[in-house]
Amino acid sequence: MDISIIVPLYQGKQYIRPVIEMVEHNQEMLKKEGEEKEAELIFVNDFPGEEIKEEDFPGDSSIPIQIVKNPHNLGIHESRFIGLSKAQGSYIVFLDQDDEISPLYLYRQLKYIGQADVVICNGTYRGNRSIYKDEKHQRESISKRGYLKEGNYIVSPGQAMIRKTSISGTWKKNILKENGSDDVLLWLSMLDGGKIFAANPHYDYTHKEGGHNTSYNFKGMEKSAEEVWTVIKNRKLLAEDYFAHVEPVLWGRIGKHKQYEELFERWPDILVGLAELCKEKKKIAIYGYGIVGKKLSRDIGNMDIKTEFFIDQAADCFQDADDNVYKPENMPEKVDFIIVTPLFAESQIKKGLGKYGIPVISLGELKTMGR
Repeated sequence: MDISIIVPLYQGKQYIRPVIEMVEHNQEMLKKEGEEKEAELIFVNDFPGEEIKEEDFPGDSSIPIQIVKNPHNLGIHESRFIGLSKAQGSYIVFLDQDDEISPLYLYRQLKYIGQADVVICNGTYRGNRSIYKDEKHQRESISKRGYLKEGNYIVSPGQAMIRKTSISGTWKKNILKENGSDDVLLWLSMLDGGKIFAANPHYDYTHKEGGHNTSYNFKGMEKSAEEVWTVIKNRKLLAEDYFAHVEPVLWGRIGKHKQYEELFERWPDILVGLAELCKEKKKIAIYGYGIVGKKLSRDIGNMDIKTEFFIDQAADCFQDADDNVYKPENMPEKVDFIIVTPLFAESQIKKGLGKYGIPVISLGELKTMGR
């Protein structure tokens, strides 16, 4: 066996067949390209209350499939580790249950890994946003220094194919209980250990954020980031000089999730404030095509308030988005208000938008209106 694809399941029975089909298509493309490599699938059921039966699997699959049932809910890190302990492949892929991979994912990951320890592909997340702006950004983001400078641009382990022998012992021996940041521990420990990261520039991966994905569970993500910091610090898992650079990055991550959590606690006031602002059916645009901006547009849509368009400096990354997204200088028309949704650099954003002569309002100002 050459490649082991490990998929933890949590109330994820409906994802089994789509994952199998994706891997079967990949196996077909490997053979078509003359690559004599074989893949296996390992599902780890981390929700024992949901029984997985034979009829949940296609009976004629060409892919060897294992199903492992955890005795109780162990979390995604331990589930990945359990899957790893069953893996026969020389290369490991950790997929989330709702991830999507292209038919050429395995072929191109094998092609680009070369002699490296891990290869990271490009892809999309958060509504067709490109993970990396270009190949330079991708290479910088997966270097030891760049990973800290750029932030965690490896949005999920599904972007990676890893040599089994290169997987960090630190990650295997220090199982995190909170879901959401075990991949951060994996990449930090591998980079600290001098492992080589290669880049596959192709868009071979799509990260979905919904269902039981932890990406929008900000309290959980905050607790998970705190656990990573605590484990690394107390057990001295990283070299001292590297940890000195890692620590403020982790605290920034913790603070970011805390701010999101606090924002959504006051969300009803924000919606009331916007309703007050739009009594006369004002035309609005939303700055920021991210988690907050899209949620705001969806929620006010339920209140019969229309978002005319989105504004985002990274509009070029959203060419296939379901909404109209423009850079500030390319706004197609004037609106009555621009609502700024990013939680960081708010004052700089408002100052930059001021030159367009359109009133700019922050979420904090909406909250005050809604009280």
